Amino acid sequence: MQEKNLNLSGRYYLLQKIGKGGMGEVYKAKDLKKNEIVAVKLLHQNLRHGKYISRFKREAEYLSKLSHSNIIKFYSFQEDEKYVFLVMEYIIGRKIRTHVKLSPKPVEDVLKFAIQICDALTYAHSMHIIHRDIKPENILINSEENVKILDFGIARGIPKETKLTEPGTLIGTVQYLAPEYIQGESLTPLSDLYSLGVTLYELLTEKLPFSEGKSQEVFFPQLFELPTPPTKFNQNIPPELELTLIKLLDKDSAKRFQSAKKLKERLKVISMSYNLNK
Repeated sequence: MQEKNLNLSGRYYLLQKIGKGGMGEVYKAKDLKKNEIVAVKLLHQNLRHGKYISRFKREAEYLSKLSHSNIIKFYSFQEDEKYVFLVMEYIIGRKIRTHVKLSPKPVEDVLKFAIQICDALTYAHSMHIIHRDIKPENILINSEENVKILDFGIARGIPKETKLTEPGTLIGTVQYLAPEYIQGESLTPLSDLYSLGVTLYELLTEKLPFSEGKSQEVFFPQLFELPTPPTKFNQNIPPELELTLIKLLDKDSAKRFQSAKKLKERLKVISMSYNLNK
């Protein structure tokens, strides 16, 4: 169904589709009441029931609790007889993968953006929220070269205790899932750091650290194989950064950095050293 030019709730005029996913589509829209451009995430009409509505409401709930310069701003959750949608800030920019590919200084940029992502995750985790889907597609770089983390659609609150998930309930992009989650354990903030490690590895090498398949064939190497050293693909990666990536990708979450704040501190030291030694 073509939704462009639809006027939602008599207020949000859809101008252009700018993204899509399994649950819905994202549009650039005009808020006629405030006379400003916003982003509207519109749930597919055939998903307006049960768990999908609940997931949309949960995303709205989590985003409404977050106020951070590196996390997309949330404005409202809207539901009427026909449509369910979220209204958020409209960001002028491009996905981080595209930005890094076009950058004349990719290692510097990845370090700079990684530090900002750590800031956002430190804040989200302090608010007891795990993103659960950190990957390049969910990270935008705006026109001022600042990170904006998107899509809290499968985010969860930090569980009070570890519990097992039911078989077949894995949610997220398999290449970025932490080993403990694949094994049926609940995610923790350290699982977000694993996903960030995969993301940074990919941005720096244009390859995933393990299999690039799209099914359960990915799970075995994620659970049992060591990642290929990233300097094999990009010799410009400094040794300290390579060690940091390998630590983030450790199968044992207890051997990773134990918080986004600690990871940020390490990345800042690496960034300063890298810039001094250029």
